[in-house]
Amino acid sequence: MNDKHTKTTAAEVEKLRRMSDQEIDFIDIPATDSEFWADADVVTPTKDRISIRLDADMLAWFRSKPRYQTLINRVLRHYYEHRRTASPLDSGPAAKPD
Repeated sequence: MNDKHTKTTAAEVEKLRRMSDQEIDFIDIPATDSEFWADADVVTPTKDRISIRLDADMLAWFRSKPRYQTLINRVLRHYYEHRRTASPLDSGPAAKPD
């Protein structure tokens, strides 16, 4: 993404953050009632605490982002979701180990 789009997106996100609930337009979101939620299950994924060694520059970059641990988890989840459905020929390591 180029700097112009990044700045525009950042400005839009900041504008949305400043909006109150009363300013949000819900016209295109259908109302829900208790019947809609009657069979819903709340699923909270479990997380394990681990210790992992990462390259210093990569860790510094992640730490410069808000909620960096959540971001690392999202990156790993994205990789996992794409690799777990890959063909057996694609199941090798993404890069050679150090």
